Amino acid sequence: MHRSQSGIFLISFFFITFGVWAQQSSVSPYSKVGAGDIQNQNYFRAIGFAGANIALPEPINLNVTNPASYNSLELTTFEVGVKFTLLDQTQADPAVSVRNNISGFQYVSFGLPLTPWWGSAIGVQPYTFKGYDINTSRFGPDSIGISDQFEGDGGLNRMYWGHAFRIARGLSAGFNSSLIFGSLEENQAVIWEDASNNSVIKENATIRGLKFDYGLRYIMPVKTEFEMAFGLTYANQTSLNAKVEKEAYTTNNNGVPMDTLDAVKGYSSNLVLPNEFGFGWSYGKKTGNSVRNYAWALSADFHYYQGSNFESYNGLQNQANGYRLEAGGFVTPSLAAKAKEGGARRKGYFSYIEYRLGGFYEETPIVVDGQQLSNYGITFGFGVPIRQRGLAPGEEKHSYINLGATLGTRGTTSNGLIQENYINIHVGLTLSDRWFIKYKYR
Repeated sequence: MHRSQSGIFLISFFFITFGVWAQQSSVSPYSKVGAGDIQNQNYFRAIGFAGANIALPEPINLNVTNPASYNSLELTTFEVGVKFTLLDQTQADPAVSVRNNISGFQYVSFGLPLTPWWGSAIGVQPYTFKGYDINTSRFGPDSIGISDQFEGDGGLNRMYWGHAFRIARGLSAGFNSSLIFGSLEENQAVIWEDASNNSVIKENATIRGLKFDYGLRYIMPVKTEFEMAFGLTYANQTSLNAKVEKEAYTTNNNGVPMDTLDAVKGYSSNLVLPNEFGFGWSYGKKTGNSVRNYAWALSADFHYYQGSNFESYNGLQNQANGYRLEAGGFVTPSLAAKAKEGGARRKGYFSYIEYRLGGFYEETPIVVDGQQLSNYGITFGFGVPIRQRGLAPGEEKHSYINLGATLGTRGTTSNGLIQENYINIHVGLTLSDRWFIKYKYR
């Protein structure tokens, strides 16, 4: 007699409404550039050490950054994460200071080891957010005051399905096939003081298309207890389909439409996403248990984004080439301590928490008035284990609450630009379980 047991009960995972992403948007004027603010695709465990996980083996966590990592999965894993952002925006000339906050889901995902040489994962997460409301003033002929108003809203989502395969000892390769979809809305108005011939342009684009990214990872043993790993990632240039509706008309001073200047319904265009490349390194101490993460590890990543190849559906090419450097590490004290007979010493609860720390520097693809914006900061986090009780023989479960924060700065106050100081608070849940256990009774 035997039975099969599934410890993780995924309620309606494949019926998640994508409206959950609507809880979060962008409140940054810089989201006007490109397809909006590009979202960090890392999950919260990795963000705790700055996201430097291209090369890291992940036996009980999902690593969507490098799809070659799915081959490391030892347990069926479910992950979900929510982010809260506090944002201070400052402009020096004119002197303006604004505080905003936003929140929303960051990812929902599910992965499992299909065979000892094949792992797979599926998930959904936001890809970009666009949300801005910009007002500028100038003078026209005869010193007539003119107000230029720019508004944007919407964003793109990513639903992916990835696979990884072991192709040689220590070497794995993988890929993600992603459906990118969503809508972007942008409005522009020119308002004349004491005039009735104001003009408005509205543009709405529905985006949909497939994007592929690939990964390689090689793990080499260093002595008995340690491993060093290298990883490569690549995403080729992708053209997404766009259905665009555009309307231009005049209004009176009360905003009532008067004359239609131009109206185009549902014309076809393309949104071109550029090439991306990444390289990573890691070095860590094994625990003697393949179903556990390293006792401690150090890692560093380099990402390159060829933003000069970006092209919007309206023909704009307003991004630059950018790069990002990440470095960090983590440690679990109970695992890092000298083990007895291959197991960790029995210590207090806090010694079983995974402590994470990292830092990053980025030259973003955003260029405003000829100045490319930088983004830099520090990260830290904690993997808090959830105690497992009443496990049957052969059962193995690892559950964690992932807590962390990113403290960063983007932009500058020089040349009339805006500096954004932000704190991202991350709260995530990881549930890992061994499926398809067979019990035999006599």
